[in-house]
Amino acid sequence: MAWFVLQLVEDVPVRQARIIAAAFDWHGEKGTVTVSESKRVYEGGGRGGGSMRTHCFGTFVPDDGTAPLTNIRVHVGDCEIGRVAEARLIPKDPSSWMIPNKTDQAYAGDGWGQPLVLLLFMGLFLLIAGGPFVLCAALFPVMILLALYRRWRPTTD
Repeated sequence: MAWFVLQLVEDVPVRQARIIAAAFDWHGEKGTVTVSESKRVYEGGGRGGGSMRTHCFGTFVPDDGTAPLTNIRVHVGDCEIGRVAEARLIPKDPSSWMIPNKTDQAYAGDGWGQPLVLLLFMGLFLLIAGGPFVLCAALFPVMILLALYRRWRPTTD
């Protein structure tokens, strides 16, 4: 159970914290993004349904001179075609099983609202619901070692 909770912590609150930091220019690969198109994309699905939303897409050019990444999701305030902005790249991570990040995304000061809500809600939930399991998993080996040490140490009577 503790492993499950720790995986959830990495998948949701930690990832959301990275996105928030990228939006504020604190985390991620630095570069420049050029908005190339605005298109409607189907989001969601599953039991909760989904909806069509408009997203910006563009080209991210890293500051380190590596090859540009095209057709990535861009989080900018104004989705004006041709707009150029300093941005931070959060690379895709399809290994996440809770909220998979299937595409590279660039953040230029926008797109941090929803991740902040998820960070606060899931962080608090996992602390309350999963904290005891993680604490027990961490303390169990310590208690075993402490008991072994007490049996091993010579008595000083």
